[in-house]
Amino acid sequence: ANGNIVAALEGGYVRSVLCKCVESVLATLLDADSNEKCKKELQTFYNNVGDNEMLDCINPSAAKSIRDTMKAHSKYWDCLKGV
Repeated sequence: ANGNIVAALEGGYVRSVLCKCVESVLATLLDADSNEKCKKELQTFYNNVGDNEMLDCINPSAAKSIRDTMKAHSKYWDCLKGV
């Protein structure tokens, strides 16, 4: 890519947090240790989730939005059928 990169953030519905989201993406891209940090954070997350459904471990309103979106898209995506 000749040193160029495009980052597309989906959403932006809550403008009060959009700046922080963009800031976090840029900080991660610029952090040489971000890959290792990500692996550790992901492992910690999975350790905390355990056998629980992942969507039961996040904000209930966010989980409902995700479930509703998955249901709406399930008619177009076989991997979402029965969700």
